[in-house]
Amino acid sequence: MYIRILTAVPLILLVLLAIFYTSPTWFALISALIFLYGALEWGKLLGFSKKQQLLYLLLTVIAFFLSGFINALFLLAPSAIIWLFIPGLLFRFQQHPQAHWQHPYLHAAVGSFFLLTAWLGLNLLRLGALGPFFVLINLVVVWASDSCAYFVGRRWGKHPLAPGISPKKTIEGLVGALLASLSVGIVSGFLLKLSPTMLLALSFLSLLTGGICVVGDLYESMIKRIYKVKDSGTLLPGHGGLLDRIDGLLAATPFFTLGIIWLTLL
Repeated sequence: MYIRILTAVPLILLVLLAIFYTSPTWFALISALIFLYGALEWGKLLGFSKKQQLLYLLLTVIAFFLSGFINALFLLAPSAIIWLFIPGLLFRFQQHPQAHWQHPYLHAAVGSFFLLTAWLGLNLLRLGALGPFFVLINLVVVWASDSCAYFVGRRWGKHPLAPGISPKKTIEGLVGALLASLSVGIVSGFLLKLSPTMLLALSFLSLLTGGICVVGDLYESMIKRIYKVKDSGTLLPGHGGLLDRIDGLLAATPFFTLGIIWLTLL
């Protein structure tokens, strides 16, 4: 636990510096490096050789570059829709874990797409007048969802959420994640002095984002189960790999970004 905290504190400080004290261009470059490292771990998780991992990374870099010529909304919307179907996929895996699920090239393409759309979502948020604050809210919702799911599940968890995918995750932990995400939305709305209607909308969006965050976490857990991997890497002491820290963000960001745009808060 102490190692997790000692690792998390400097990382959070660095993230805050990147959000509030860099230009949109530099933020895009820094965040791209983070997500591209996630692609490197994703390839390793799928059992790719060193050469295959580098090729996969190169193809993901090209995808990031080409996305600059496409309206981000045309990528964010399909990503959000796909994440809505992921719970069904998780349920099917839970029921039939022995079925043939190893499709590394398909999982590689899906992984690149999720990394790309999360990166686009964060940077689209960053461009608004209140961009840095909304990027922070997005991240805090994810952190709160992830942390409360862990601590509440550890303290009060009795009913497994998806034992065939992630045995330690519980329904109580899910409830804790949802309540924490809702709280972040309410507090953020008050701090930004939003109207009652907008505060309610932001709170609901945060609740939804927190729930989708759990789906992202479970999706990566399913992939690790399929390929018999415990952690995506060893980059972060006490946390595992970088991908293990941003899996919820991959799912949550497209929803949060589209929600903010829909609410015309940017």
